[in-house]
Amino acid sequence: MNATILSIRPGRDRLVQNMENGSLLDHVRGLSNFDLADRLVHVWCRNERRLGKLDVLAEDIASIRRRLATPGASRGLAEAKLQQLIDTREECLAEAHSDERLAAALVQEWRSRHLDPPALRLAAGG
Repeated sequence: MNATILSIRPGRDRLVQNMENGSLLDHVRGLSNFDLADRLVHVWCRNERRLGKLDVLAEDIASIRRRLATPGASRGLAEAKLQQLIDTREECLAEAHSDERLAAALVQEWRSRHLDPPALRLAAGG
């Protein structure tokens, strides 16, 4: 494994994602251009996988709800499975929101480096 892959392991990303907005911006300001782009690609890839997982969860939740709507269904086990699926979906959505904040901070930093006119950056002390 190379250093880039090691630096974006899920445990570390969750730590970064749980930072307040100000400290998150401070964190991404310390990254190189390559690391900014690399982190953004990883966030995008996680999001793609997460969207697929959410689709599967939605299908499974609908299936369990249809099963519960039929007479004579084994309610206890089905309700427990439904709750487990709903909890998993909520966790997945929370992770998506966290990645959304991380992506926004990464894009904001990228734009400040590459899209702001140099005169404005100098005036702002950058």
